[in-house]
Amino acid sequence: MNTLNRRSPVRFAAVAAPVLALALTGCSSPAGGEHDAAAPDEHASETEVSAPRVVVSYDGGLLVLEGDSLEPVDEMPLDGFLRLNPAGDARHVMVSTDDAFRVLDTGVTIEAHGDHAHYYAGAPELTGIEFAAEHPGHVTTHAGTTALFADGTGRVELFDPATLGGGRPESTTYENPAEHHGVAVALDDGGLLTTLGTSETRTGAVVLDSSHTEIARTEDCPGVHGETVAADEVIVIGCENGVVLYADGVFTKVASPDAYGRIGNQAGSPESAIVLGDYKVDAEAEIERPQRVSLVDTDTATLRLVELGTSYTFR
Repeated sequence: MNTLNRRSPVRFAAVAAPVLALALTGCSSPAGGEHDAAAPDEHASETEVSAPRVVVSYDGGLLVLEGDSLEPVDEMPLDGFLRLNPAGDARHVMVSTDDAFRVLDTGVTIEAHGDHAHYYAGAPELTGIEFAAEHPGHVTTHAGTTALFADGTGRVELFDPATLGGGRPESTTYENPAEHHGVAVALDDGGLLTTLGTSETRTGAVVLDSSHTEIARTEDCPGVHGETVAADEVIVIGCENGVVLYADGVFTKVASPDAYGRIGNQAGSPESAIVLGDYKVDAEAEIERPQRVSLVDTDTATLRLVELGTSYTFR
């Protein structure tokens, strides 16, 4: 195992054994009870641990950490800009590099047992699986499908993350009309939501059915950026003047109280109707340090701002 060069600044971090895994609790047997782990030979080459692993990127590579102690497990040198994204299977991480989405295996197998889970850890690995892309951008996971967006071409590539353990998965693609910094989300009915834009401007989003026929559109979302999925499969996308909600074939605008009130990053859960977003009001700022966050209620299509009293970052 290599050790991290402590002089190398950590650029940003992401939870590996992706975020979905964190909804599962660690396992402990009841007092005097029988441990319900899997058969010993099934994980003979692995060690049972108490939590999924964490992956961080820094200027020069990736570092895999134990999820409970944050002790280094392995270091993987890798040049260029590195963005980390959950792959959608609670084990792998998608690494956006300069020219491809690459797949990192955290080495942790997660087995659910009712109200808890067991974690079995093997060696992490930067696999040879990759998806070529010009300017790899956002990765989303929904409806059992992972969607990769290539900003340089507008190309969306979709695959089943459950098949990552068997090599490069079979995938399907959709070509947006123009390249732009965008995002796409697979829908439960086999459809696809994808942003609208060009290299010069971004305006909204479109929804396609399973045959890629357009069924809904909005162009009331200037500077569209970021997405999340709330309860009842309400898709939330951010705009420079609020957010747009998509549900049941219809787009709904939720406007910011300011003419320029940018919500470009959202965090939500299929278990909640409330979505957390950032909130920026200075269109000319090179770097803005906001002290308010937005809370969007997707049930009532309303937005509330909350003062924090300090600045924050969504990274």
